[in-house]
Amino acid sequence: MPLPKADAWIDVFEGLKKLRKSWPMGGWSWDTRLSCVTSSFGVQFEGEARSAAAQALPAEWTQASLLRAP
Repeated sequence: MPLPKADAWIDVFEGLKKLRKSWPMGGWSWDTRLSCVTSSFGVQFEGEARSAAAQALPAEWTQASLLRAP
């Protein structure tokens, strides 16, 4: 299977740039337990965080929709 061209990643990185720029709280850190970046925020920022995340991660799975996930 051929590797994707670098152009295929442009949309991914652009979405991540938008997410970082519009994230309601500063401060990202590396979570060694899960090998991922993390950021915490108060519940009052949930709407802003969801909106920012949707720019880079358009699919959202919840307990109710997980069974329909690909």
